[in-house]
Amino acid sequence: MRKLLIAAILLGIIEGSVTGFTVADASIRKGPTTYQQFNTNQSVAVNATTGPVKVATSRILPASTYVVHVSIQGLVTDSPNFLACGLSTTGSSDIDRYDPGALGIDTGGPGNTTGNVTFNGTIVITGSGDQIVVTCSDGDPTGATLASWSITEQPVSSLTVN
Repeated sequence: MRKLLIAAILLGIIEGSVTGFTVADASIRKGPTTYQQFNTNQSVAVNATTGPVKVATSRILPASTYVVHVSIQGLVTDSPNFLACGLSTTGSSDIDRYDPGALGIDTGGPGNTTGNVTFNGTIVITGSGDQIVVTCSDGDPTGATLASWSITEQPVSSLTVN
């Protein structure tokens, strides 16, 4: 009987006509969609001349509350130098709450700082067609070079932001 059921299912799949069939673990695959964008092997200059640079933009997101995680690999080329990154959205009524990410220290002399800028935030997208934007700035003339980045947006149904 079991072989007959499997054969019928396979035949239906081949013909594209299976109806009413459910997989026992289908509920495991349900849940909110997590979005992620990343880019590697970049050489994006951020300095006093460039001003703030848009490093990453999410895909167009549906209205929801999102927990956002950002990671940027960079090189700060001189001291004192400080790379600062933050979040914004393309919608004017969206709400963002985050602690900005930063890389760089004043070592008291010339020197490079290499590392990751990693930070989290909460974004409330209120309109359709809005995106999350990651921007970095560095006021030093030599500035920083960004090598790679990733941004992950996880929709949540309930979140208290203080």
